[in-house]
Amino acid sequence: MKKLIKNQQTQLMEYAVSLISTHNILSLFILIFLYILYDSWVLS
Repeated sequence: MKKLIKNQQTQLMEYAVSLISTHNILSLFILIFLYILYDSWVLS
């Protein structure tokens, strides 16, 4: 299960990199917000 979560985080980071390189700063803020929600969901 830990490995699955780690893999999801890696995919999320790769998605973040592609988003940053193709979209504007607003998309980055949205991604950070979603990542915080995702992170708190995993930890709780």
